[in-house]
Amino acid sequence: MEQKLNSLDIGPLGKVTMVEGGTLVVPRLNNLKLIKIAKFLGIDGMKLYEQYQGIIGSQELSDSEKFITILIELPEEKVVHLLSILLEIEDDQALSLDPVITLEVIELYVDQVNIEKAFMLVRSLAKKLFKVELPDLKSLFNKNRGIRTDSGESFLTNS
Repeated sequence: MEQKLNSLDIGPLGKVTMVEGGTLVVPRLNNLKLIKIAKFLGIDGMKLYEQYQGIIGSQELSDSEKFITILIELPEEKVVHLLSILLEIEDDQALSLDPVITLEVIELYVDQVNIEKAFMLVRSLAKKLFKVELPDLKSLFNKNRGIRTDSGESFLTNS
């Protein structure tokens, strides 16, 4: 049993050097964090969606204007909450982090976590369990940038 526990990949993801010279240990992504993120997105995300649904559905505003309007009204704690979950710190601590440190933490997660594989598994499970076809990561990124797919399909919402 001890040998199995020692073989688990549960140590820290890495370390980031703080501006003041200290070290920030970046915890590994685990099921508890994923559950907290899912709950945050499912509960707070739905509340935020309901709150901003009028802006999102507005025909008078461009996508940029919608984004800016929502971002202006969105509480800072909501924006940084995912970072506080990942780092296992309070929202106010995450808000006070140096922006360069925040970028280094994000880069560490991107480098160390196989996000593409995880997303492909989620797509596969959604299809098998719920008979839902989720778009691939490339399509999602292209949609958000207004880029056409290889087949020529446009994702522009205002065209």
